[in-house]
Amino acid sequence: MRRIISFSIFGAIVGMVYTQMAYEVGFVSALRGAYVGTFVAAFAAVFEVWLARKLLKRLFLALPFLVTLIIRTLVYTAIILSALVSQFLVAPNEDMPLSQFLLEIEGDVVFSLIASLVFNFTFAVHELLGPKVLWNFLTGRYHRPIREERVFLFLDMVGSTRLTERLGDVVFHGMLNDFYIDLTDPVLRRKGEIHRYVGDEMVVSWPLDAGLEDANCLRCVFECRRVLADRAEIYGAAYGETPAFRAGLHIGHVVIGEMGSAKKEFVFVGDAVNATARIEQACKTYDRDVMASGDLLDRLILPSDIAAEDLGMFEPRGRSRKIQVFALSAVGA
Repeated sequence: MRRIISFSIFGAIVGMVYTQMAYEVGFVSALRGAYVGTFVAAFAAVFEVWLARKLLKRLFLALPFLVTLIIRTLVYTAIILSALVSQFLVAPNEDMPLSQFLLEIEGDVVFSLIASLVFNFTFAVHELLGPKVLWNFLTGRYHRPIREERVFLFLDMVGSTRLTERLGDVVFHGMLNDFYIDLTDPVLRRKGEIHRYVGDEMVVSWPLDAGLEDANCLRCVFECRRVLADRAEIYGAAYGETPAFRAGLHIGHVVIGEMGSAKKEFVFVGDAVNATARIEQACKTYDRDVMASGDLLDRLILPSDIAAEDLGMFEPRGRSRKIQVFALSAVGA
């Protein structure tokens, strides 16, 4: 609802500005623009938030980029035309028939189509790169390297080699894709940023405040497990079993900056990244599913539904300083 309200307000402002520039300056013109802008933005937001991202999410993910771009543009075109026609029906002009009105708004339709195409292309690129990545590229936030303290999560699918041998490369690729799709919502809901996929491993990071707030980084992991448990029947029918994962969490300073020329991406450089990877790998050694560093747990309030078991000091390979590590589990599990 917050997104819909925000989109509606933005649409009203854009609509008013457009009508003041394209038509006569005045209250009636501004009111007309606000109405059309709010109508378009509100219905577009409903489409994106509830249809494209909820009910039709998997259908859109299964379609090529160009096809989804065309579908979205057609939907937006229908919304825009509905908004323009509805304003005529709400306040009809007896001296102007509908056919003439449609000719009068030809410029509005062209402008709206171009705007919707640009918006949808930008939105599609935003989804392709990941939340906040496009904005950070455009604003140049990490054009020069910046040192930040962040929370990291390395999440690795268990038994991927065995699954590949049993299912075959193509079918396993589908399972891995479903796995990543299902884990995306909990990550985003808990304000995480998916940094990259490395084979069967997902790397997630949080800005410090977002990761520590309400123990988002810890809750994210257990919400991911619940999502997989809820979809166990679907995975069983499609692949014969439900995937599981091991996870390692840590906190520390890293340097973030753009890297590359032909292909640019944000790269994290620092001991915290390597240490998190080692903690995740140590889950297998300690026979635990989820492990976190004491450095991280000292900085947040442990939720009452998550238990922490002290495993002592752990020395990551290639690192001289030992880290206190804890095994995490759901209370009552």
